[in-house]
Amino acid sequence: MVDIERPAPGPSEVLVLVHATGPNPTNWKPSTLPMPEEAARLGVQHRLMLVEAGQGGMLAVADLARAGQLRPIIEANFPWEQAAKAHELGDTGRTTGKLVLVVS
Repeated sequence: MVDIERPAPGPSEVLVLVHATGPNPTNWKPSTLPMPEEAARLGVQHRLMLVEAGQGGMLAVADLARAGQLRPIIEANFPWEQAAKAHELGDTGRTTGKLVLVVS
């Protein structure tokens, strides 16, 4: 990030000052999802589903799960004692599946 000078609003514009925000990873992380062409070459299906946060979207995902139409991709399982290692791997942005913490 870089600081820039505060812009002056133009005609019919309003300057909004935001005091805090959180980055959305989809806006700054490059996608590592396989492209449809690569999926076809490998003989696998490729689908991308974006779900807005909220009950309606989560209920739709739950319906797909109940119907057996979702298959989680597990990158790795970690014992609870290695939670820090799992977190470090997740921070790399290079995982292709979920990281699972196993509590025994």
